Amino acid sequence: MIAPTAHKPTTSDVGYRRVSAVERDLERSVAQKDFVSRAIGNYPVVALVTATAIGVSLGWFVKRHLK
Repeated sequence: MIAPTAHKPTTSDVGYRRVSAVERDLERSVAQKDFVSRAIGNYPVVALVTATAIGVSLGWFVKRHLK
């Protein structure tokens, strides 16, 4: 049997790689978009009611203040 050699683990040995801050932020952004997509998919009525309320509020504001 071959004896294992002691060495410092590298990123490939432990199953991850170093990522830059830009890549990390991009991954977070994608994760947030996935979260929003999943929430809309799981609760379409809530998303529709929320969008309607925001639209009505903006419409009221524009009509009231920007005549």
